[in-house]
Amino acid sequence: MSDAPLPPLPPPPSPGLLALPATLIYAAFAVAWIIYSDQLISMWVGEPSRLTELQTYKGLFFVLVTSVLLWILVRLGFARLTQLQQGLLRREARLRLAIRATGLGLWDYRADGDVVEHDESVARMVGAPSEAFSEPADAWLERVHPEDRERVRERFRAYLGGRVATYQCEFRMRLAGDIYRWFSSVGQVVERDADGHPLRVVGTYLDISDRQLHGAGGAMAQRV
Repeated sequence: MSDAPLPPLPPPPSPGLLALPATLIYAAFAVAWIIYSDQLISMWVGEPSRLTELQTYKGLFFVLVTSVLLWILVRLGFARLTQLQQGLLRREARLRLAIRATGLGLWDYRADGDVVEHDESVARMVGAPSEAFSEPADAWLERVHPEDRERVRERFRAYLGGRVATYQCEFRMRLAGDIYRWFSSVGQVVERDADGHPLRVVGTYLDISDRQLHGAGGAMAQRV
């Protein structure tokens, strides 16, 4: 089983970029209307009184047309955003199915609340009452074996701080029944703020207890 980092999620679309096409289309229409509408009316109507009346209708027509145009552009923008969101949801669903099939547990760290969310695989491991649950990061660290806790904490802090390129750590974690098993955990930043600080890290747990036991047994046999 590979300990390779998870593939990063695509960055969310920029609100500015989503709004740019609608803004440009509206601006082009408004400029063209201002420049050419008066010229066209002057060509068709010569009477000043009639011209003033048509100017009023022209303004009302502009409001009507631009309102319809804005409705179309906003609708297209929301349709595009919905399409992107659905694509992300499908990708996440496929990822969860793949993780479930391989026996991995999925965790999701949110820096804004300093909480860790776990999927149903982890919930079953630790005997949590719900299919998925979240808890403060400090509460999660309490599940880590006391002898491994500080090492795990420092490794994760080093990764968040950019002092190491990847997060990968092996440690013992307390499961249901107060038993400890060895896990290999890998994680990767999937979301950052405007300054580049990590906002979200997603990773997996892989049970390596058998590997650790075999390794310890092999080392003991070599010493004998």
